[in-house]
Amino acid sequence: MKCLHPTLLALAALVSGPCWADVYVVVSTQSPVKSLTQRELQDIFLSRSRTFPSGEFATPLDQPRQSPVRQEFYFRLTGMGLPEINSYWARLSFAGQSMPPQPMATQEQLLQTLRRNPLSISYLAHEPRQPGLRVVLQLKDP
Repeated sequence: MKCLHPTLLALAALVSGPCWADVYVVVSTQSPVKSLTQRELQDIFLSRSRTFPSGEFATPLDQPRQSPVRQEFYFRLTGMGLPEINSYWARLSFAGQSMPPQPMATQEQLLQTLRRNPLSISYLAHEPRQPGLRVVLQLKDP
């Protein structure tokens, strides 16, 4: 029996890892934001804009650091993997220009913050079932 090269095994694990049909971008139902374009969302999550298109201050929140949906979100949003996103933020932070979205410790903390703060925005691996949240953009599976 032949053994697979470790690199091939790692690649197979990456390819067969979690994947979602869609990623859902959500806000509180109290938020004035009803919908966003992918470009507007990029501007908010990459700190090119600190406001929603209507002018209200935006507070982007990240999933916990080890969350698989975090990688999927940034790839679908920007076409970049987490190492590239982390490098992007390192450059901006070092230059004193901006800080990355605040990662929440748990998904439950993220959901609570989203429901309480009408100016926060984040993303989920599934359509929200919890009351108090509204989908403003759906990043579809390519």
